[in-house]
Amino acid sequence: MVRIKPALIFPPDGETFTSHAGEPLTWMFDALKIKYDFGTMMRDLNPKYQVAGIEFGGALMALAHTKRAILVRKSGQVYMDQYDWSHTKTVSLIDDVCTTETSFIEAAIALANVGIGVSDYSVILDRRDLDKQTLPINSLITVADCAPILENMGVLV
Repeated sequence: MVRIKPALIFPPDGETFTSHAGEPLTWMFDALKIKYDFGTMMRDLNPKYQVAGIEFGGALMALAHTKRAILVRKSGQVYMDQYDWSHTKTVSLIDDVCTTETSFIEAAIALANVGIGVSDYSVILDRRDLDKQTLPINSLITVADCAPILENMGVLV
């Protein structure tokens, strides 16, 4: 079970946060506040292939799972260590939070540019709107799981 409440953060009154894709957010999920749970969460997500993690939270999660993780920067740069990656054709792509799928799509393109495909996508928190879900993303929690906590804190979901 993911400890949701310690990872929730809120902007000052009357302000909003901005997602990677430029969307305004009334609350954020800061996975670094529960970073000591990354190993357990990765076991629960159960990636099918070698993992690639998206900067920053996804990269830390991937490294908690294995020291031989591929790291994908939001700028599109792909980092692979000295391990022989020539046999790696498919990865499980990991991130901490998905709001709009932008990071997953951009990372999948960056990986394709180095000859690696994405088999599956996983996150701790899937906060996508139902009508905007195009990728099949495995998640430990959804925005619906956060709703009771947020409502008790007076935040609209």
